[in-house]
Amino acid sequence: MTIIMGYTVGIVPIVMGDILVTRAGASDSMFNKLAFGQMNEKAAAHVSMLRQKVNIINDDMILVWAGNLLQASAAFRHIADAIERRPAAAEDIGAVIRAIPEAQRNDLSLIGLIQKSSGFTSFFWHNALQIPVEVCGNAVIAGTGIDYVARLVAELEHKHRCNPPDGESDELKAVLFAMLIAAEAAGLEHFSGANLVDRWGGAIEVASFERRRAKKLSDTLYAFWEFQTEAGGRLELIPKFVKVQYHKDLLVIFLLRGQGSSREELRFEVYVWGVPPLISPYQIGSVVHVPHPSFRYDYLCSQIALKTGTTVNRVNSLVLADKDSLAIRFFQDGQKTAVQVDRDYEIAIEEFAREMQSH
Repeated sequence: MTIIMGYTVGIVPIVMGDILVTRAGASDSMFNKLAFGQMNEKAAAHVSMLRQKVNIINDDMILVWAGNLLQASAAFRHIADAIERRPAAAEDIGAVIRAIPEAQRNDLSLIGLIQKSSGFTSFFWHNALQIPVEVCGNAVIAGTGIDYVARLVAELEHKHRCNPPDGESDELKAVLFAMLIAAEAAGLEHFSGANLVDRWGGAIEVASFERRRAKKLSDTLYAFWEFQTEAGGRLELIPKFVKVQYHKDLLVIFLLRGQGSSREELRFEVYVWGVPPLISPYQIGSVVHVPHPSFRYDYLCSQIALKTGTTVNRVNSLVLADKDSLAIRFFQDGQKTAVQVDRDYEIAIEEFAREMQSH
């Protein structure tokens, strides 16, 4: 499933996109596997065949793509070259895109943000669908997952109307809306098995402007829960976590998969791979030394699956802006790692699961 999307909340613009681009699956050669307790300060990330959907062209422009990889590469170069030769071309980016022959952009969708000299930020898009959303304006989506995302946005909008957020800034609302979509997509991929490693690997990139400079959000942790509906209900944390962070412009995804009799004594294996920008000096298969996964994060995306036996009945998500409290903490002791879960957070997950069950 391919997802790209752009929208605004108030005056805050956001673009987002997934990274499952060039292949439906992956072989072991596409990522590096490390023993968690044996990692030093640096880890080796093998540059995969995937490409980032969300790309920062310069401080004033963010461009997101879906569709044909070759058409996207050529279009990005065309747009970047046109603006470099004549900066005023950024004021009419639609004309720049239309200058590309139709046959070279007929299998390509683009959504972009551009910060103009006047200080205003504007959206532009090509071959994308506008959708009516009350929560946010200028909502446009594209990709093979367009129907899924449209349904998801409608559900999130319904929740927003029923329980409007109290006192949150437009910036936080915009980011949390994007993270909810990211969490839902990650949960769908995890519990359906439609991904890279057994087979997981999906991640959503989110970008906007901060202090008048294009910037991607980093340091997100994905956690997975199961709630068995039988015998009164039982909540269980799956010992699998996905950490998304950046090393310069390389997106680095860590999958931490643990085994053990309890949360206090888990042995983790780590799968790590790097996803470069669309236009990139990184060579496929090359090795890049990156920092090991940080145990700090800004956003915690939790996927909760309602299960009866082995059947997944429903998947839903909760997202926390969790920069300071760290509801899930990791403590290493040699080869073993203890996972500590904040009690209030776990209670909130269980209450949310039981509410899912009742509807």
